[in-house]
Amino acid sequence: MLSRRVLFLVLVLGSGRKLKRFKPSWNQILARAWFIFSSPSVAPQSYEFTGGSGFLAICKQVPGVTDLGLKPRSIKKVAILGGGLMGSGIATALILSNYQVILKEVNDKFLQAGIGRVKGNLQSRVKKGQMSQEKFEKTLSLLKGVLDYESFRDVDMVIEAVIENVSLKQQIFSDLEKFCPPHCILSGSCDAAFRNCPYSEDLSSKCSSLTQLLLLLVERGTDVYQIDRAITKFGMPMGPFRLCDLVGFGVAIATGGQFVLNFPERTYKSMLIPLMQEDKRAGETTRRGFYVYDEKRKASPDPEIKKYIEKARELSGVTIDPKLTKMSDKDIVEMIFFPVVNEACRVLAEGIAVKAADLDISAVMGMGFPPYRGGIIFWADTLGSKYICARLEEWSKSYGGFFKPCSYLAERAAKGAPLSLMVDPAKSRL
Repeated sequence: MLSRRVLFLVLVLGSGRKLKRFKPSWNQILARAWFIFSSPSVAPQSYEFTGGSGFLAICKQVPGVTDLGLKPRSIKKVAILGGGLMGSGIATALILSNYQVILKEVNDKFLQAGIGRVKGNLQSRVKKGQMSQEKFEKTLSLLKGVLDYESFRDVDMVIEAVIENVSLKQQIFSDLEKFCPPHCILSGSCDAAFRNCPYSEDLSSKCSSLTQLLLLLVERGTDVYQIDRAITKFGMPMGPFRLCDLVGFGVAIATGGQFVLNFPERTYKSMLIPLMQEDKRAGETTRRGFYVYDEKRKASPDPEIKKYIEKARELSGVTIDPKLTKMSDKDIVEMIFFPVVNEACRVLAEGIAVKAADLDISAVMGMGFPPYRGGIIFWADTLGSKYICARLEEWSKSYGGFFKPCSYLAERAAKGAPLSLMVDPAKSRL
């Protein structure tokens, strides 16, 4: 039996949190420990206290793929398309791991900005004493900036990190086919959420509709800043509106358009963000978004946000719902994350993921879901499929199909079965 002290170390070291800032309850410690050790493939003695090796061991096991004795392909040089927040972050991680990286942009201005972000990331390490100046220069020398595809002829992998525009991405991959060698792995990322796990692309891209849910709540009377406080109190790194400011409104508008086009029955059309953008509010970059920012980029609530909400409400033709103005933090968390659980269930039902643990890891490493809560599906199972389904059905009657439970969730709720019930590997699309 593991002692509380050992479990606490697992919890803290596994999540990368500092002891001074984090005081978990005993239940949180147990949930975190269960998440790490519950899989037979991850025994306590095999877990490395380096920030999550045990998690990845679960994620890397895919029936019909990893059990065939396939040999991993050697990767030495990686090309990245797009030097924005996502692309520059990926580039930084790769050169820190000693990979040669080619960073491509559409013009020199964007390219220099992208390289500048990578330099800034490395310089931050130098200032903190985590990297010497010599190491800084050696690491940065692994990065090469380009404006065309000529340097892609000998790359082993390409990671696309451009804005969420399907036609643009299709054109990019068409161009890549002409320049990249046959063995090259072509991959893509999604700016709608940050992730580091194989399945989080599907989970986080589908859950990008979360932004639309937030706008639905705000237009009907829920306070922007109460939502952010409730979500950070729940354990997320930052509130969704603060995150929207950080990433920039362009991403929200681009992904929103794609969801309206592809999932019309599960979307909510709001003009709030376009109205703010028309007034030159685009988030941190303009120092005005849902928050206002000082010269040190410290965020503060902005009373002016109310006028944009009122205008958006008028354009949407909705009115304030008294119930949504008086929600508790618990209600806010459930109303925001239960639709995410619903989407995770769709991912399982469609065979995109073959086990719930994959989505739990994706949620933690990709969405920033609180590690001590065990992941999105594990957390949902602690509440029960019946409870989640009932609440979604209740909201669906009041606010539309956005909240309608999917068949996977409804079936398990009817049987009182856990959502983590294994999916038949034969149904996997992988």
